[in-house]
This record gives sequence, C-alpha cells and structure tokens, in this order.
Amino acid sequence: MKITAYRLYRMTLNCIRPFKIATGLRTACETLLVELEEEGGCRGYGEAVPIPLLTDESLVGCEWTLQEQLLPLLRGRDPFCLKDIHREMLALTRAKSARCAIDIALFNLQAQHLGIPLSRLLGTSKARFETNYSIGICDLEETQELALEFQKAGYTRIKLKVGIDPDYDLERILKLNETLRPDVLLRLDANCGWTRHQALQVLRGCEKAECRIEFVEQPVAREDFQGLRVIRERSPYPIAADESVQNAEDALRLLEGRCVDILNLKLMKTGGLLPALRVVHLARSYRCQLMVGGMVGESEISVSAASALAAANNFEFADLDADILLKDGPFEASPPGAGNLKLEVPFRTWDSDNPTRAGKLTDAVELLTEWRA
Repeated sequence: MKITAYRLYRMTLNCIRPFKIATGLRTACETLLVELEEEGGCRGYGEAVPIPLLTDESLVGCEWTLQEQLLPLLRGRDPFCLKDIHREMLALTRAKSARCAIDIALFNLQAQHLGIPLSRLLGTSKARFETNYSIGICDLEETQELALEFQKAGYTRIKLKVGIDPDYDLERILKLNETLRPDVLLRLDANCGWTRHQALQVLRGCEKAECRIEFVEQPVAREDFQGLRVIRERSPYPIAADESVQNAEDALRLLEGRCVDILNLKLMKTGGLLPALRVVHLARSYRCQLMVGGMVGESEISVSAASALAAANNFEFADLDADILLKDGPFEASPPGAGNLKLEVPFRTWDSDNPTRAGKLTDAVELLTEWRA
C-alpha cells in the first residue's frame, strides 16, 4: 500500500455567530485541508487549524510547511508506517497543526483501507460521547439567552468563556447560576486571561454563591505552571490545563508538579493522534483526568478524530462543539453536526460499523497544491 497522490486545500469556514474569547474574536476561520490517496483509490483527510497563540504557527507558515516539507515526504510512502513518518516530520519542523493534518489524514487513510471507522482502528466500538456547548464572551443579556437556549435544547454542560474582566466574569457566572436548572453545570474557561489574584477573586465569589461549576480551565498564562499549582491548592473547583499542555514534556511537568486535576488535549496542540496518545498514557499513569477539546475552525474531520481518541481512552470530559459552532463544513453531504459525526444533543455520535466517508468538497474549499504519481 503506497500513497500515490495528495492535495492541499485552503478552507474558509464561517462561524454561526461571532465567537469571542480572552485572546481574540473569530467570525470566520481560514484553515488547511489535506487529502491523501493510496493506490487502491481510498482517500484520507486531515486538517490544520494554525493559531499563533496556541500552535505557534501562522496560516502562511503552515501552508509553506505542508507544501514544501511534509507533503513531499509522503510520496510513495506506506501510511501504516506512522511512527517513521512522525520521526521524519519532527526532524523537519515543530509546526504542530501542520503535523496534525498529516497525522489525521494518515490515520483516516488506514481506516479507509481496512474498511473500519477510526474509532475501531483506535480500539473501541464506543460510538457516543456527551459534549458541552460553548458561549463566548458577550453581554449579559446574550449570555443568558444563549444559555437558556442550550439548556432547552438538552445540554447539561455549558462552557462559559471568561477572562476579560474578573468583575464582569463573576456577574455573568452568578447570573447563569441563578437562571439555569440545578442539573446544568458550568465549565469556566479563562483562556489565560486572568492573573493569579483575579482567578482566586472570581473563584472565591463563585464559592460564596455556591455556584455549580464542574471545573475551571486555564485560569492563568500558558507559561505560569506555578500559578496553576497555587490556584489548584486554593480553589474549591478542579483545575484544567489547556494552553499549558502542548506536548508530553508539558504534561509531565504539570503532573509531577501537581499543578492540575485535568488535562485538555487538542490534536492541533499535540501534533495529531499519535503524539496525543503519549500524553494520554502519561496522564493515566498519574491518575489524572482527561478532557478532549477543539478550536473554533475545526471541522468534523479533526473533531471526529478527537472523538475517537477520547472514546478509545475513556476520557472523562468532552468539548466537541468546534464544528457545530460553524455555518460551513468541507463536504457538501456533511454540514456541521449532520455528517459522519452527528449531533444528537447533548451527544456526538458516529457510525461504529462503517469507515468515515466524505462527499464532494464545498465551495468553501480552494485547491492550492496537488501531486499524483
């Protein structure tokens, strides 16, 4: 089995509504799509969502890396030699989302060749995962309206983006705690937006009001591992790392330092499924809980891969709403939430008997590069 063709596309995917977090505002997302083909005609897809503050890449740089370094590396290669390919990619570049695109495409190509879904390739028949729904930073009225809308739809976990102003953050949290049913829990995500003092100020206010908070994600800056440990020791709620855990080395440092209760794994940060599995094994050896996440701009391609990883390794938490925050998807037959990875609120489900199938690409996809043997 050999790779006989590849194509690189640029995608422009629009958000359903403007999505603001502590580090910026997204209304549309430009990403990169990789398509690999083997001699039998099977195709595998992967994608890169480069975000400078998280993956340390720009779109232009990621595109160059894929065009000039990583895709040429795959000509005539066996997609099952994944560890060899990863070693060679790392020798060329540290670009995370670029390597992730190749990794996911190779895994999907393997699954297509075998005629099984990616979840089974990773070792599970589990085909259902509960997810939260995220609310970006917005005014109090819109926050409340969206939370009630998602509660009515059937979500029992709502992720609330915070981290701009601690006083306003606390006001929004308290309002939702009063408004939502007792069975609906909040997940707070500051995206590095608070100082240590601000984080503790907000969390003490939440504790005083007996807020129903499941955990608090990335309350302080990405490099402030000591701050995570301090807040964890003083917080009434579990603490999760997101931006701080980029790879296995970061994970080991966080785990040995007892800095967090939960690691949030995103494939764009780790460089794909294979590197993510290293972090999974480390976390489990320290009895640390795991969460799977994604970034706005990820389509069903990477969200499906993340779902399969989480299912195969019994992750405790899931934030699998990245693609359903979008209006668009890469495939005409698979709009967000209705394709191979379906939304059945509050669950994401996929076909556990058939491999992932993709249809015709949409107008949101523009061909950049192709090669055929």
